[in-house]
Amino acid sequence: MRLVNTTPIPARCFVGPGDGGSRIGLLVAKATFELRPGEAPRLSLDRVEPIRAADEETELGCLPADTTPRRAGTFEVILLGRAHAPSGRVATRVTVALSIGAVRRELVVSGDRAWSHQGARARPTEPAPLSAVPLIWENAFGGSAQVWLDPERALEIHHPLNRRGRGFDPTPAMRRIPQTLGVAPGYPVTRYVRSLPAIEDPAAAISSWADAPSPACWATVPRDIGLATLAARRDAGEAEHDASDRIYDRAHPDWIIDVPRRGAWVHLRGVDPAGDHVFALPEVRVLADYEIGRRGEARGTIELAPRMLVLQPERALLSILYRKCFTFARTRFEREYLQTLLAHC
Repeated sequence: MRLVNTTPIPARCFVGPGDGGSRIGLLVAKATFELRPGEAPRLSLDRVEPIRAADEETELGCLPADTTPRRAGTFEVILLGRAHAPSGRVATRVTVALSIGAVRRELVVSGDRAWSHQGARARPTEPAPLSAVPLIWENAFGGSAQVWLDPERALEIHHPLNRRGRGFDPTPAMRRIPQTLGVAPGYPVTRYVRSLPAIEDPAAAISSWADAPSPACWATVPRDIGLATLAARRDAGEAEHDASDRIYDRAHPDWIIDVPRRGAWVHLRGVDPAGDHVFALPEVRVLADYEIGRRGEARGTIELAPRMLVLQPERALLSILYRKCFTFARTRFEREYLQTLLAHC
């Protein structure tokens, strides 16, 4: 397989064996745009996001691998950034809002808080002023606690959907430990101190000790919590074959949506002290002409579909991932050629 790319957009092609002697191909392309308040996104020619074969960790969450499977017909939206108070103002809470076409979601981001008491009397204190809060899974609801069974043995209890977060209550799980594991008198014990998350869904904000909302975060879903998210969806009654496809999802469930129409309006608020980002989703068509066989026995054109939007306001960038899976028969010459010709911006 030879790939000839005549566009400024990075592209890669992968080929593997299929059923019955056929071949399976995956064509991936990624367009990178400059993202600045008050301006329409412009295709970037010098700051270009590469096509990643593996996750790349950053301080604001990971940039996901582009070559793993994606579910057909869906569009994933990922935000790697920080919540910012408006320029020149002091704030204790900031609303981060994102809309794409008719789809709109919100997060509420709070400064540091603590519990005033424990149990039924507990209430969150008023948040401290904030300036910039990373929108990462470590700041969402969840967490892990080390629990001692005796002076020599300990185990970790973690929130089933987000072991990286903060604010969960390990007490119910600790009560069940003596029923299944041997513990010394006076055990199990933990030094864990329950805190409060900085990032919440405003419709499920914590107000009492018993509250245990689903984690709210729009950064890339880490691999170590993806299986738990999958299990939660299966428990909700989703068909098993549909749930198994979701193991590849990297966006929060709130941001796995239908593919937006071309030119859909995007409004991003609360992630840039300079102001909101309001723009039309860049209209890019990525087409590939293919030629199979030494003498061009089969020819045609395929169009790659948009599958993921990654917003990085801290870097003033956004990128759109395009993908197309295809199958083709082996030729007697055992040589295939696929050539990308142009992307229309």
